Amino acid sequence: MEYEILSEYKHINTTDENGHKAIYTPDMDVSGESQEIQDLADEHWTQEVKDAWEAKKESEHNFGIAPDWSE
Repeated sequence: MEYEILSEYKHINTTDENGHKAIYTPDMDVSGESQEIQDLADEHWTQEVKDAWEAKKESEHNFGIAPDWSE
């Protein structure tokens, strides 16, 4: 498994042996994921990063770019 931490929001990007990709964002519950994903989330997803990600999502919603995730 290959892991990359990308963007100022510390998205965890994975690629497995078969080329399948997954992206984990700071608002996700990764408690059911592998220990590696949980460790990366604990290391990189500080409260500051989580707050910045929430603010970005909210700003996109306010501009009509993203759907209302709370529905």
